[in-house]
Amino acid sequence: MGNSLQNISNTVQKDASNSIWVLIAEDSLDDAELLVRELRRGGFQVEWQCVDTKDELRACLLQQSWDLIISDHIMPQFTSIEALQVKKELGLDTPFILVSGKIDELEAVEIMRMGCQDYVAKHNLTRLCAAVYRELEEAAIRQQNKKNEEMIKYLAFYDPLTELPNRYNLLNIVNQAIEDSKMADEQLVILLLEIENYKKIKYTLGHTMADYLLQVFADELSTIIKREHVIGKYGENEFLILLKSIADKQEVIRLAEGILHMFDEERMIGKNKVFSRGNMGIVFFEKDHQVFVDELFRQADTAMFKAREKGINQYQIYNELIKESELAKMNIEVGIRNALKNDFFHLVFQPQVSIETQKIIAFEALLRCRNELACISPFEYISVAEETGLIIPIGSWVLRNACEQIKWIQQQGYPFAISINISANQLMQKTFVAEVINALKVADLNPSLLQIEITESMLMTSLDIAIEKLQALKEYGVKIALDDFGTCYSSLNYLKRLPIDILKIDKCFIDDIGGKKDIVAEIIAIGRKMGIEVVAEGVETAHQLKYLTEHQCDVVQGYLFSRPLPMDQLMELLNTHNDKENLVQMGINST
Repeated sequence: MGNSLQNISNTVQKDASNSIWVLIAEDSLDDAELLVRELRRGGFQVEWQCVDTKDELRACLLQQSWDLIISDHIMPQFTSIEALQVKKELGLDTPFILVSGKIDELEAVEIMRMGCQDYVAKHNLTRLCAAVYRELEEAAIRQQNKKNEEMIKYLAFYDPLTELPNRYNLLNIVNQAIEDSKMADEQLVILLLEIENYKKIKYTLGHTMADYLLQVFADELSTIIKREHVIGKYGENEFLILLKSIADKQEVIRLAEGILHMFDEERMIGKNKVFSRGNMGIVFFEKDHQVFVDELFRQADTAMFKAREKGINQYQIYNELIKESELAKMNIEVGIRNALKNDFFHLVFQPQVSIETQKIIAFEALLRCRNELACISPFEYISVAEETGLIIPIGSWVLRNACEQIKWIQQQGYPFAISINISANQLMQKTFVAEVINALKVADLNPSLLQIEITESMLMTSLDIAIEKLQALKEYGVKIALDDFGTCYSSLNYLKRLPIDILKIDKCFIDDIGGKKDIVAEIIAIGRKMGIEVVAEGVETAHQLKYLTEHQCDVVQGYLFSRPLPMDQLMELLNTHNDKENLVQMGINST
């Protein structure tokens, strides 16, 4: 605080060494010149003007800005009280100093109460310069405080980067537009636009370049959207557009398509060529429905998410089907929370069979549920768990229980490994590596008997961080498996960067064995060249098994051998084929 005051004081003195503009209300020109000489003797370079009527004072204050007003108290045409009233009427904060020889103490107090900053007697002008310095300094502080308050108010309602209304401001704007539309019978539409790959650009090129991209999009939107509509910054990488007085649905669609065309062209961001991707959610406000603004925004968010699922540069109009889908997801979320709370989740185990030895060597642990979720696909509730963040506690539960149960199986005399699927959210947790190690220690399980399955797509968000964590687990002894290989970003160079031990060929490729796009043999060859074990999942026919055997695939998994089994049925299978030296012959089919 002291440094700030010192800086302001220095600024005032620096300005004083140049000039100050002083408006003097005085009927005696001689007295005015005395005041000016005193100020100049104090180091001020004074530009001044003298007025002796109320109208002249008003005209001068309107004509230009002044640093200081000095006024006599009683003049033939008006008084200092009237001068203060003029200043107040004009809304000015200019320092006002009373200099008079004829004023009693009570009058001086009253004038100070009305807004006069100081009083100096005409017969003792030695105080004048000190008073001026002080009042200019205090005026500078007031002006700075006012600027700070204005900036705080601005930041409360506007995005500082794009200078567009922020989300808080948009709430008020849309709410008012809804009220106005009821009176004017106008159609309102909300468009929510997302720059989908913004974060990747930010993490790759840096915050400055990403901010520049947002400014570019804000400017381009301003050229596309008419003035009567509203553009706002809804989130970090999202823009909200409020359309008013829309003629029909086709007009909205044409505008949405025009906005999405912004993403067709590459842009130069610094020295880098960048393609951006966008998705848009659209909500038509139905005047007959009592919907709060927050609900409209939520609907726009939901529609935008659905557009993202459709592909790149897509839009989606919110409708009742989407609403029903969201309600279904809400019910699934309730079921997940119920299952976590009441221990309704359980694991099933699908054998993985070595082609060379014709024995089970491992199991993949898969999640199932005993409550109302049992009647829907695990893919559905796992997807909801991913969206809601509930995949974190689910993943922790799977990790602990898989380690404990495979340890129990080993204690029965069956030395198998266990493979578990890990989500992207789980992998990105700071404590993930420590959590895996702790689960192994608690179960007293050899790390080499745990396989962590990851997918290519989940690595793309933060590849370097993911590699660092996987490398740490591999060094501890855990096996790393790359699941669904070939479905996303596969390349040999990419594969070499990953610390993996196992490649799992996706079922879609196994289903296509013998077809025109048969790449299974190529994937097996890549794995063998790199010394990586190859697992084919989803094997269901003898023809597929024969092909995989001929091309020297290492391990197979699928319904040809066994469906995923709960623990009691798994132990029945193992106990039925209890020759532990040669446990499973090829072709066992417990379906």
